[in-house]
Amino acid sequence: MKLRLLSKLSLAAVCLLMALSLSGCGSAMSSDTITVDANGNYAFATIGDSDYYVVRFFREEDIVDGKVAEGARPALKQTLQAAAGNTGTFKKIGKLAFGAYYPTIYGLYMDKTITETVVGDRLVIGGTLSAPGIVVQNDYGQVKVNITDKSFDEHYFKSEALYSFTAQVFDNAECSGDPVGSADFGSDAAYIDPTNSSKAIWIRNRSVTISVNEDGTYYVRCKANGNNGAQVEDSPWSEAAEVAVQSAGTDVKYCVGVFDPAAGIVAMTGEEMLEFGNGAAMFTEFALTDDPETVKEGDLYTFNGAANCDLHLMGAVGDTSGEAYTCGPRLMPIDKPDIRGEWETNADGSITVTLMGDYQYYIDEADKKTT
Repeated sequence: MKLRLLSKLSLAAVCLLMALSLSGCGSAMSSDTITVDANGNYAFATIGDSDYYVVRFFREEDIVDGKVAEGARPALKQTLQAAAGNTGTFKKIGKLAFGAYYPTIYGLYMDKTITETVVGDRLVIGGTLSAPGIVVQNDYGQVKVNITDKSFDEHYFKSEALYSFTAQVFDNAECSGDPVGSADFGSDAAYIDPTNSSKAIWIRNRSVTISVNEDGTYYVRCKANGNNGAQVEDSPWSEAAEVAVQSAGTDVKYCVGVFDPAAGIVAMTGEEMLEFGNGAAMFTEFALTDDPETVKEGDLYTFNGAANCDLHLMGAVGDTSGEAYTCGPRLMPIDKPDIRGEWETNADGSITVTLMGDYQYYIDEADKKTT
């Protein structure tokens, strides 16, 4: 599109007249650019003799030095006919997630030329966060708290916002008195891109482990934390979830192995993940491979195991830890994602690989039972 420039003087004059006319009508909105409130009510100054106006909403971080950052994508976009006037209501404002935005506007002519983009007044979309759905597990005498996929997909990553969570553990079902343990977590929770044909969603950093003094029955509640500056209120506490803590065992599905770089072999020592695979052979031993059909983008080390079950340690040269995943659609139903985990370099140069079955499967199943 070609850019049609307007005189700053004429634009300023028009803006001033618009502001005065708005004020004379008793409107609370008097901006020399564009102003939008949280209900979607808008007012803007006429820009030349434009035939249309294109209004876009950008997140606060996408506005740099008063301009839209290069490559920034609008969170919402709407085209208005100039004949419809300079005030009205954006009915789609409810599609904006919680957060701070800047509305922008430019004029569009029938010959497809456009005016310069004008950045409007800051807009804050706030509200109250939804209570998180949680799954709790015993993990060798500790309490592991997981936020469900459903909570992220329907709330924190979509219509609301994510700041952090607070989990509390109590020794009574009423969750009264002082908690025996608590933790803040999840501020860095994020999607992980799928590594196979599955459309299932991966979310990292969505759990926390809390220590308790002794074995027994405990009750866990959790809330999503808001942000006063962004006008986002804390969620209510979730319903209490009961968990039986036993230091001699775990509900978390682990499979641990050690990789000896010299030998090129990962020997797995746990068989707790059998219910997530097609038998013990899948998780007994993996051999280093450079097969171009097996190596994936982002791999630091790639292995092949029995029945073509691949193991991938992700990272770059020099990394001492990273994410790991194994198996793919060749062995597992295509609606199931890979089994995820992590790897870490030991003092002797060997690498410990920990795969965690609950990372996805357990949470998926829990979501089906969580309202």
